[in-house]
Amino acid sequence: MFDKTKRETFQSIDEWVLEVNQYSTDKAVKILVGNKADSDIVIGDEEGNAKAKKLGYEYFNLSAKSGNGVNELFNWIARSLIEKNKHLSIVSLNEGVKLNHEQASTKGWCCR
Repeated sequence: MFDKTKRETFQSIDEWVLEVNQYSTDKAVKILVGNKADSDIVIGDEEGNAKAKKLGYEYFNLSAKSGNGVNELFNWIARSLIEKNKHLSIVSLNEGVKLNHEQASTKGWCCR
């Protein structure tokens, strides 16, 4: 996530990506989020989208303050995690998502 009102945060993305890649797995959902969309922005959506495309990530534009775009972001993350981890027997419910632990092997993916 970068602050759309501060260019230095956008310029730090490549460093953050190196660090994320060092500690993540192929099951991780990697995205680029431009925050403070409701403020006086310095980084526009075109630039944010171009950076995300270069990294092979999805791009989301949001405002944590107003909540605009937040639900869409979390819904996309949930759908992507379910898709990437079908082998874990994830069941979608009206209230949300439930992981069926009895059928899922948690070795190497998460802890209890």
